[in-house]
Amino acid sequence: MIINFLGHLHPVFVHLPIGFLALAYVIQYFFKSSTEKSRLIDFVLVAGILSSLLAAFFGWMLSLSGGYEENLLDWHRYTAIAVCVVSIALLAFKKYKKEEYSKPYYHGGFHLMMLALLLAGYFGGEMTHGEGYLLEASTDLVSKGKAVGQHQRMPKPTASSTTSDHDDITEPSGPAALDAIAPADAASIAALKKINVAVVPLATGTHFLELNMVNVPSFGDKDVPLLLKIAPQVMWLVLADTKITDAGLATLKSCANITRLNLKNTAITNASIPLIGQFNKLEYLNIVGTKIDDAGLLGLIPSTTLKKIFCWQSGITNNGVISFRKKYPNIVIDFGEKK
Repeated sequence: MIINFLGHLHPVFVHLPIGFLALAYVIQYFFKSSTEKSRLIDFVLVAGILSSLLAAFFGWMLSLSGGYEENLLDWHRYTAIAVCVVSIALLAFKKYKKEEYSKPYYHGGFHLMMLALLLAGYFGGEMTHGEGYLLEASTDLVSKGKAVGQHQRMPKPTASSTTSDHDDITEPSGPAALDAIAPADAASIAALKKINVAVVPLATGTHFLELNMVNVPSFGDKDVPLLLKIAPQVMWLVLADTKITDAGLATLKSCANITRLNLKNTAITNASIPLIGQFNKLEYLNIVGTKIDDAGLLGLIPSTTLKKIFCWQSGITNNGVISFRKKYPNIVIDFGEKK
């Protein structure tokens, strides 16, 4: 629970190093050289380094929850580490080399820091909003001439991630189009927020929501009715570390647009397998730390959209994983094996 909470501080801190380090770059190349400029850069770099280290730490905590596409996660991690390392090296060089401004590798360090910062932000966005999100948005803007903010497309899912939107919802095969989904019931959202449920729109201009119970470990079957009036809008549902049981999950069958379901460390059992199978748009499933075993896993009739299952520290064994992979070779099952 503590790790989960700390991980969710990552979005709070991740914007600080972006602002500080970008400001250092602007000061370096758009301000006239002076002693005050050098001292200001030192101060901003220190602030950027400290906040980047905090963001990296909380990001690592967040990654422990599982469910992120591994390739994107690795690139995001490596570029974020590069930001920390290069910015620290840049500050050290400034402090110990007084002729730094005339050295090409000093300026190269600044450019490399900004490149790493941009790439870390890009890969983080790909995990959060779905692979191809930025490129698709720019393609839509150029090719369709749509005004910004009008009929924005929902992000496509990553290959294996908690950012598990459905396929492009502007296509007939995806969930209902944005303008066909009514806004969620305001009273229901208020009731959920009253008990500290995080209710977050998946993207600007959408009515689809992520519901996250990270701050409500007591959330259980008795609270499920609060979700039912906004069932069509729920696309990501994070019930990790809550008191939800098989009975509560059965009540959620009306959430037909769920593409991401996180049941980590809950009391659900094999009895929930048929219920999970009813979510026919599900793409990512986290059953880490549950009582589901091999029989449950092999009894799952997955949706045609299911891409990845996370299931380590559960009742599932390596033999069950091997059998499932043979049965469904196109579904990635993450059993926590070391690469």
